[in-house]
Amino acid sequence: MATPELEMPPTPASSTTTRSSLPHTTARSSLLQELQELWLEIGESDDMREKMTQELEQKCLDIYKEKVDETRKYRDELQRSLSEAEAEIASLISTLGEQKGASLKDRISTVKPLLEDLRMKKDLKGKELSEILTQIAEISSNIAGNDYPCSSGDLTQTTLDGLKAYLQYLHNEKAVRLQKVNSYISVVHELSEIMSFDLSEALLKVHESLTGCSLSISDDTLAGLTELVESRKKEKHQRLLQLQGLLRTMHELWELMETPVDERGRFGHFSSLLSQAADDALEKGCLGLDILREAEAEVERLNALNESQDKMKVLPIKKAKTVYIQTRETN
Repeated sequence: MATPELEMPPTPASSTTTRSSLPHTTARSSLLQELQELWLEIGESDDMREKMTQELEQKCLDIYKEKVDETRKYRDELQRSLSEAEAEIASLISTLGEQKGASLKDRISTVKPLLEDLRMKKDLKGKELSEILTQIAEISSNIAGNDYPCSSGDLTQTTLDGLKAYLQYLHNEKAVRLQKVNSYISVVHELSEIMSFDLSEALLKVHESLTGCSLSISDDTLAGLTELVESRKKEKHQRLLQLQGLLRTMHELWELMETPVDERGRFGHFSSLLSQAADDALEKGCLGLDILREAEAEVERLNALNESQDKMKVLPIKKAKTVYIQTRETN
C-alpha cells in the first residue's frame, strides 16, 4: 500500500479577495484549456494559438475597461446629485429661516440607537469570528501539527464568509483523514487477529491517540499507519510462505509413513492454507508465531519418527539375510 498523498489545506481568502471570484477563475481556466485542446486537435500553429489567445485577453481587458469607465461615470453622477441636494437643502433652510441643526440632545437621541445596534452587531460578529478561528486553529493543529494564526481585527462579512468556507474545507479534510485512519486501524486489527500480535502495542508505536477515542489525523500519523500496514502485510506474506513450506513437508512425511488422516493432528486441518494467497481471508490465529513454532516442532518430530520407522524396516531385512547366509553355509 502506497503512502497516501496528503493535500495541505489552502489559505483562506483575504478581506480584499471575494470567494465568488474563485469559481469564475476556475471556469475561465477550464474554458481556456478546452480551447487550447481544440486548437491542438484542429492543428493550429503555435504562433496562431498565441495570437488568438492574446486577442481574447485584449477583448476581456476592453470589456473590463468599459465597465470600469461606466461605473466611474455613475459614481460621479451620484456624487454630483448628492452635492446638489445638500446645496438645495442649505438654500431652503436659509430661505425659510429654519434652524440649521438639531440640538445636541436631539442629535444624541438620534445617533444612540444606531450606535447601540452597531455595537451589538460588532459583538455578535466578533463572537462568531472568534468561534470560527478557534475551530480553524484546532483542526489545523490536528492536521498539520501547528497552530493557525488567529486574528479577529477584520469583522467584515467578506472575511467571515471566507473563513466559513475555509472552515468547511477543514471539516471535510478532517472527515477524509478520519476515514483513512479508521480504515488503517481496521486493516491492522484484521492482521493482528490473523498473526496474533498485540493490536494496542502496534498502534501505540505510531501514536498514543490511536487506542483512544480522539484519533490523531496528522500527516505523521497517516504515514506511520501506512508504514505499519505495509510492514505487517509483508510479514503476513512471509509467515504464510513459511507455514505452507512446513505443511508440504508434513504431507510428504505423512504419505511416506502412511499416516491416516485422523492421526495427523491439528495440522491436518491446515491443508486449506496450501492453496491460499496472502491477500485471501485467513483464519484467525493461523499465522501466529506459536503456530509456526508448533509446525516446526511437528516437522522435526515427524522426521525423527520417519527415520525410526526406516530403521525398524531395515532390521528384519538384515536378520533374514543373516539367516539365509547361515542356512547356505550349513548346507
